[in-house]
Amino acid sequence: MTIKLGIIGMGVISHYYLKALQQSTVCELRAVCDTSQERLAPFAASPVACHDDYATLLDDPQLDAVIINLPNHLHFDACKAALRAGKHVCCEKPLTLDLQQALQLRDMARRYQLTLLTAFHRRYNHHLLRALEQGRFEGARQVTARYHERIEEHAGRDTWYLDSASCGGGCVADNGPNVYDTLSFALGTLQVQRAEIRRNAMGVDMGAQISLAGPGGLAVSAELSWDYPFGEQKDLLIEYADGSQFIIDMLEGSEGFKTSLYHEYEGVLAHLASSIRGNAEDGTIGIDAVRLVRDTYALEASDGR
Repeated sequence: MTIKLGIIGMGVISHYYLKALQQSTVCELRAVCDTSQERLAPFAASPVACHDDYATLLDDPQLDAVIINLPNHLHFDACKAALRAGKHVCCEKPLTLDLQQALQLRDMARRYQLTLLTAFHRRYNHHLLRALEQGRFEGARQVTARYHERIEEHAGRDTWYLDSASCGGGCVADNGPNVYDTLSFALGTLQVQRAEIRRNAMGVDMGAQISLAGPGGLAVSAELSWDYPFGEQKDLLIEYADGSQFIIDMLEGSEGFKTSLYHEYEGVLAHLASSIRGNAEDGTIGIDAVRLVRDTYALEASDGR
């Protein structure tokens, strides 16, 4: 069975889905949607249907699933509409900007017996998976995630990233979900203990130092920034009781900016296909990251910053 997909939102991340679809033997692109005719133009002469309103895309009975690649504040309504239309859903992170909305989507997916997967692409990083297979996290005393980039380089023409209302905040709202999910995927459930957030003159969080507690009281921390001057850094530093260290560089071997995403998004599509074929994801993946982002901002506010 070939899974027929539509993509809603042809912004910067759609490039990685399109590349992954070229490699996929189980998913096929059938429709795209964007309000920009310029972004739809590359598909005009192809068999791929073009829409400027996702309501018409969702009306297509031939589509099995959709990828939601819209600005963060639009995820909830688009996911809700897709589930109501009977489509399986893969949503870019974060699933929503509000925890209750995330829970509502999970309940809908369960009720309709549809897949609801949040695309945490770092889960499929080769270096992370190898480290897990090798048991690199066993015996860890401290685990630190370092997630640094310059947002303007990542966003390109998707200027909504720089609008806190559309993004849901700054680096904590947008990079935080990926970091939190990566840590939770490797370690288990986390709790935020302290958050030091650095904001620019517009009040947007451009950097953060976050302390968390993992299972068994494991010390966990996350370093985030949106104004990193040296390209990008995406790694995990594991420290052991004997003082030794191990670094999982998730960008190792990836030549060029963001090229690690190519194999990671192949993993996203494979997970989506597996879920649709019977190993259903009901939206649970995605919820905890929403909780942790909420708790990070709430802790900052309670500290009077």
